[in-house]
Amino acid sequence: MEVYATTHRGLEKITAEEIQELGGKLKKYSNGRVYFKCDEKLIDKLNYHARTCERIILLLKSTKVTGLEDIYNEIKDIDFSFIRPSESFAVRSKRVGVHNFNSMDIARVAGDAIIKSYQSSAEKRLKVNLDSPDNIIRVE
Repeated sequence: MEVYATTHRGLEKITAEEIQELGGKLKKYSNGRVYFKCDEKLIDKLNYHARTCERIILLLKSTKVTGLEDIYNEIKDIDFSFIRPSESFAVRSKRVGVHNFNSMDIARVAGDAIIKSYQSSAEKRLKVNLDSPDNIIRVE
């Protein structure tokens, strides 16, 4: 699976070496992130043993988009079956560049796409919990 680790800026190379030593297959690193491939067992291992990783995040999709409709369509195609029906989610978004929409617009559209995607496969509506979600979906 494709994942990335967040770290403090300037520590990317050290974090990349640490991930490789523990068994990850490095792809690239920059701006406080280290992208790599691994299995679920390594994610657990990194969470317990990595000293420079802040978070380990599953990368569901990486693509370029130009507007909210693109965001909706790209997210609606993702399989969210890893979220249990009893669990909640929230979208955290970050906009980069100059656009005619803001981060809250991204979160709203992405949340709608996630709900629709999950409903079409699991026939159940996911719960949204913005304060204390079981799952955080990042859209950047």
